This record gives sequence, C-alpha cells and structure tokens, in this order.
Amino acid sequence: MRELLEDVLPRNSFFNDFEVVHEFPGLGLRTMLLNARRLNSETGTGMILLAIEDMTERLRATEVTTQFASIVQASDDAIFSKTLAGIVTSWNRGAQRIYGYTTQEIMGKDIVMLLPSERVDQWLAMREKLRGGEAVTHFETECVRKDGVYIQVSFSVSPLRGRRGELVGGSVVAREITERKQAEQRLRDSETRYRRLFEAARDGVLLLDPVTRTITDANPFMSQLLGYSREELLGKEL
Repeated sequence: MRELLEDVLPRNSFFNDFEVVHEFPGLGLRTMLLNARRLNSETGTGMILLAIEDMTERLRATEVTTQFASIVQASDDAIFSKTLAGIVTSWNRGAQRIYGYTTQEIMGKDIVMLLPSERVDQWLAMREKLRGGEAVTHFETECVRKDGVYIQVSFSVSPLRGRRGELVGGSVVAREITERKQAEQRLRDSETRYRRLFEAARDGVLLLDPVTRTITDANPFMSQLLGYSREELLGKEL
C-alpha cells in the first residue's frame, strides 16, 4: 500500500481494488480492499482520499457458495431447482446422468416433461404442498428418461426462499432406485413361488425356530398328517 501511495499515485490519479491481507490484533486475519484518489487542493497541496473496505465475510461467503456448488455438481444424485410453477432453474451433472438431458436442454422447461402422463397428478399434488411451504421427503414415483426408458426415482423437495424469506421455488434431490425396486420385486416373486411350492407340497414340511426349536410354520399336508391345524401347531415345541 505504501508503494502504491508513494509511487503509483504521483504518476496516476487513482488506483482501484487493491487487495491487502493482514492479521489485525483482536480481529484476526482480514482481507481489505483499497481504493485511492489523488486530490489537488486550491492551494496546490496534494491530498489522498483512501477508502478501505473489509471484504473478509463476503469472500468467505463466496468461498462457501463455490464449495457448495462444487459439491452439488459432483453429486451422483440429481440436484436441481425449480420455480413454483415447475420451471427448471438449475441442473447438476447427476441430473444429466439420471435423466439424460443436458443443462441447455432442460433449463427453462417444465419439470413435468420428466414424468409419464399418468404420474403428473402426483407431482402437481406435491407441488401444492411445496407452495404451502411444506417439504416432501422420499416421495417415490416413476420418471421417463430422455431416451424414453422408465426409471424409478425417490424425490425429496424443499422450499426455496429468496433474500427476504419469500417462497420462490423448490430444491429437488432425486435418487434413482430402479435397481432397488427391481430387486424388491424379484424377492417378492421368489417368496410367492416358494409359498406356492410350500402350500402345494405332497410332503409334510415344518419350519422351526433354530434357537427355541418351536414351530414357525407348517404346510397343509403336515397339518393333515398330524391332525392339527396350522394355527394349533404354531409356537409348539418340536
């Protein structure tokens, strides 16, 4: 700063936005922004007008915002924002990976384009909750990718507010759960097949608790062999 005041100002009438980082007693490390103007008085005496602005908190806020934006962009989940009317206003790489639309293709479009027609009413009902300031978590529904493939998605939508606290839209975090739902369906199908075989078996079958050795299930043929109903057998020791 001394160099600027003693060397630069004599040749130039001003300097702008000179950044100084300094450790102040009692305040800690602060970032200051300096602006100076050379003033000439009527008597010819040279004067300097020096303005010092503390930029520390603003720079910290900018750094936090930048870091948060990096985290959002790196997320595997779809993270995007929309207006109260459902118009997309931001779109991360996770959303592009899940839905297939680039940022340029989706920005300014209605979010209902991601849904099959039979699911639109569900989304509109959720949007009304958002307009009332209510968050919606883990809402599972079906979506359509850009290539027409149907996928299962879990949504969480939170109210998005402006600087004055007014409701301006919603932030959406969406996770694709297609593989999980398919695994759950395969398990249900397997259990159904097992139950059918269990019920239709022409051999008596008992299921036992390995610790208490009590009966946890019995098929109809076993009930017939023993002369007890299934309900009478349940809980009995072998």
